[in-house]
Amino acid sequence: MSSEAASSSNESEREHAKAARKAEKAAQKAAEKAAKAERKAAEKAAKRAAKAEREAEKAAAENTAENTANETASETADAANNSTGAGKIEFESAMSRDEAIAYFSSIVDGLRAGTIAFLRGEDQLRFASLPDQLTVEVSASRKRDKSKIGFELSWRESARQRLSIVSDD
Repeated sequence: MSSEAASSSNESEREHAKAARKAEKAAQKAAEKAAKAERKAAEKAAKRAAKAEREAEKAAAENTAENTANETASETADAANNSTGAGKIEFESAMSRDEAIAYFSSIVDGLRAGTIAFLRGEDQLRFASLPDQLTVEVSASRKRDKSKIGFELSWRESARQRLSIVSDD
């Protein structure tokens, strides 16, 4: 083989190798682009699924809060109709924030109406004709991993007697 032919053959092999490397890079770029598009599509699908799940949880929480508020209002009405007068009812329960909001909303509604009634099983306690002046106590504390906020409303139910001054003429 002549040196010209050998040189031409080497050059041809180099061009082939160069074209092969170029094709390999193009294929690699296309694969990376496809993988990136797949990741983006998967991320979008995951975001849509998470959003749908949050919306479903929110709707469920709203339904729970609405049902709790309706049950509390119904229990309040029952207690008003069947009040035993004096007594004490205590209640403590773990619940969602929305359920707690429903309980406090019922208390606020009762304050606005001037009447609050509580019912727990057979125990009933009704506060009718709430006065315009109440004592409100609020406390907040945090100890290590436990936080607490307390609210207390109080008032005197003594009948207000007006002082009358009469002159003896």
